Amino acid sequence: MESHHKPHHASNETSTADAALRHFLRGYFHQDLTDEYGTPANAAARFCAEADRAESTAARSAWEHARTHFAGNLSAFNSHLADLGSAWLFGDESELELVSAAFAIGIERSGST
Repeated sequence: MESHHKPHHASNETSTADAALRHFLRGYFHQDLTDEYGTPANAAARFCAEADRAESTAARSAWEHARTHFAGNLSAFNSHLADLGSAWLFGDESELELVSAAFAIGIERSGST
């Protein structure tokens, strides 16, 4: 029997955002995060300073999507980030807000330069 269903593909926007988040996590949320950046929020700020605006915006979009999807389940959020390449484990949900704020400020600054 012939199938008339087309394979499902993620949208380019989602793929780009996930790839940007993966790049961010692997490059900045590594085992030396504390030594290099001090905090996850500082790591996010550095990423925004070093990446182009499109990549920072895409990473932020995927970050916020994950926060919404895993709201109230920090363990699942940490597991999701680990699956994407993060070596950092968040101990408190308030830290997530600090990273979100660092993304927002960093992207705003990149648009004013």
